[in-house]
Amino acid sequence: MRPGAGSMWTTGDNLRHWCAHAGEHGVGGRLATRCSLDGSLKGAPAGLLFDHAAQFFTATDPAFTSMVHRWEADGAVMRWTGPVGMLAEGHFVPDDGQGAVRWVARGGMRQLAQYLAGQAHRQGEAARGPSSPGSGTAAAALVTVRRPQWISSAQAEPKGWRLVGRGRDQGLFDVAVIAHNGKCANRLAAPMRGAEAVHRQLRRLKLSANWVLMAAFASPVAAPGGLQGAFVSGSQVLGWAANNTAKLGGPAQGGVQCWTLISTQAYGRLNKVPQENVPPEVAQRVTAEMLAAFTRCLGLPEGALPPLVFTQAQLWGAALPTNSPHVPCLFDPSARVGVCGDWVAGGGSMQAAALSGVAMAQRIVAASGQQGDALRGLALGLDVPLRAVQGEQIGQFPGKQAAPAADAHTSVAAQTAAPAGKQPSLGAY
Repeated sequence: MRPGAGSMWTTGDNLRHWCAHAGEHGVGGRLATRCSLDGSLKGAPAGLLFDHAAQFFTATDPAFTSMVHRWEADGAVMRWTGPVGMLAEGHFVPDDGQGAVRWVARGGMRQLAQYLAGQAHRQGEAARGPSSPGSGTAAAALVTVRRPQWISSAQAEPKGWRLVGRGRDQGLFDVAVIAHNGKCANRLAAPMRGAEAVHRQLRRLKLSANWVLMAAFASPVAAPGGLQGAFVSGSQVLGWAANNTAKLGGPAQGGVQCWTLISTQAYGRLNKVPQENVPPEVAQRVTAEMLAAFTRCLGLPEGALPPLVFTQAQLWGAALPTNSPHVPCLFDPSARVGVCGDWVAGGGSMQAAALSGVAMAQRIVAASGQQGDALRGLALGLDVPLRAVQGEQIGQFPGKQAAPAADAHTSVAAQTAAPAGKQPSLGAY
């Protein structure tokens, strides 16, 4: 995650709510896309597009499935039907198609986050209706996304939380919600007087690290079975590989293919450096090792990959939750502070993130106007121990066993197999 926090808050007649999320310049967190057009790929030729975190997501909960179907009707998401499966030493086994539908965002995963931000704004305007007579201005939208923004502190006042970003007052809000995790969330919550229980839970969270390599090849890669995406078995370096050009349905310009390679957690842990200042020699070594692992997993001889036209390695230093309180959200109604996100509900998935956000909103609404025991009774998850997230390692489909790791790049134990029904994390978000 990028350090710092962007800001998103809602305003209504009786409630102002602020939510801090990862990323100063954009919304979405792990719904992350980089492309040539917006300048997020420095020095890249035209026409490159990479999802460089979440590769697809699934929906099994009825409420979340209903949301996804609305997004599909709006043209925001589409089904990924290309060959996706397990890859090991040149052998590709496609998924049997009996699992949940794989969903991707049109134009890259970040487009879904932007669509949702715009959708919330539009629904807010519709809910508020036309401007009041004589006001001369339209009523404020229920949801406002403000960026670029960096909230550096939240100061308790009798009527709410005073937010400060880059030395400037950002307003007074009734409720603060942290939809963020890691070091920056801890730094934000630590000084929040009265919200000590929330901060303790944030500090207990543990996160993995993953390297992501964006690689554009001058010609198509010889991938077995025409695979478009694969969880990798038997490698301590590589956990996932996807042909983003094929996945997103765009024509390859000049035959160039854009591939996203995601490391295992073990490799990320052994090669972790400060993500804000990755030494160039580390990025170069990681690039070479991940490409070599990719070659081996495809069953190709050394040097058989097509020529590269672009590469960029990125370390997600706080990529995936490895423990969780396994509750819908965290909420301290007396302090007027909550936490939502995929890690709270039990692991890295978009479904968990969405349902956690809904649960957080419901708690805030229920607490509005309450006092005393009725208010305190709405507290949730503040003293719940965090337990390990099972099957969080990249490399498995639900219910599938991963082969023992074979690469000799690390002494860490092989990837654990995911139990039946458990979704992988960063690849399948």
